[in-house]
Amino acid sequence: MNRMILSILICLLTINGYSQHGVKFLEGDLQSALNVAKQQKKMVFVDVYTSWCGPCRWMSEEVLQTPEAAKYFDKYFVCFKVDAEKGEGVAFADKYDVHAYPTFLMILPDGTLRHKIVGADTLHIFIPRVERGLKEKTSWGYFMKKYSDGTLQKKEIPMAVDVFRDAGMKEEVKNLTDSLFGLLSPKEKLAPRYWV
Repeated sequence: MNRMILSILICLLTINGYSQHGVKFLEGDLQSALNVAKQQKKMVFVDVYTSWCGPCRWMSEEVLQTPEAAKYFDKYFVCFKVDAEKGEGVAFADKYDVHAYPTFLMILPDGTLRHKIVGADTLHIFIPRVERGLKEKTSWGYFMKKYSDGTLQKKEIPMAVDVFRDAGMKEEVKNLTDSLFGLLSPKEKLAPRYWV
């Protein structure tokens, strides 16, 4: 019975997708989105917004409503929106530590946060930020675990800085750049790969 309901939901989403040009956002709750993502072997892309946020509105109405955005996001994700100040969105924002808007989360079907991006961008800048989350070893979750464990290697720090900067983590970015500076030889301090 549950499979039949899920199949009908997917068909309705597909039909609904043909009537709009932009990214298709699933209606309902997060668990429904996670179930669909599990069935389709995708991640859930969550747009966490507020009603008063101008950059949120711009991302939703302009950037994510293009055919290019639809083609990209519909290929890799089940997309879902959450108002962080209404209903279940308050608990959701608390659970995933969302404090700035818009915040975009990439969540695995088991509910694990894989990647986090804070802020609005044009599509050609935004997609490369999202692509980091498609691969485990360039994702926020990967670098956050290594940062928390104290196991980040010197060569990983520049990418971790970029990922944490995208996630709006100013304190962690400062800590990483300070520690990196102390680890570098005078010659390495001149190497472009360490110019973070």
